[in-house]
Amino acid sequence: MRIRTVRVVGELVDSKCHLGVMKPGDGPLHRDCAVRCLLGAVPPMISVRGTKQRFALLRGDLGPFFSDFPALAGRPLAVRGAVVSQGARRFLALELDDIEFVG
Repeated sequence: MRIRTVRVVGELVDSKCHLGVMKPGDGPLHRDCAVRCLLGAVPPMISVRGTKQRFALLRGDLGPFFSDFPALAGRPLAVRGAVVSQGARRFLALELDDIEFVG
């Protein structure tokens, strides 16, 4: 179920390390690891700047992304997409064109 369209600013992370025990699981120190995880088809997430909010990313047709994001890992981004919920889980459905670098 689509809830609403949002624009969030944050960091593209891999869900394995970010949600797991890797410390840090984000930021420049984790970038190389995130690139390898994303190339290995670990699902990407956006960690929203200044909050504890995170969204797993889906394509606009609600399919999974695979290795589309390695060059974006660990970098500040703004993404615009539709918040989609499935039970208690929330996802952000977007197209690659909906991603922009921010400073």
